[in-house]
Amino acid sequence: MRRQLPPDVIKTVPGGYVLEVDPSTIDAWRFEKAVEQCRSLERSKHLAEARRLAEEGLSLWRGAALPDLAESDA
Repeated sequence: MRRQLPPDVIKTVPGGYVLEVDPSTIDAWRFEKAVEQCRSLERSKHLAEARRLAEEGLSLWRGAALPDLAESDA
């Protein structure tokens, strides 16, 4: 993975590494923001715009959402 990313993205920290990227480049972050905006639009009765934004947010996902995360009983 380190060879695939620009060198300024990976930072060495005690105990490992940190990826420093613009959050807007991460689909999960963009999805969460779309959900927040969609809810706000629904509350203000802008339903057509809320639907458009919901569809845009859903289009970010290809396949199962976060499939590599283990299921938890918590």
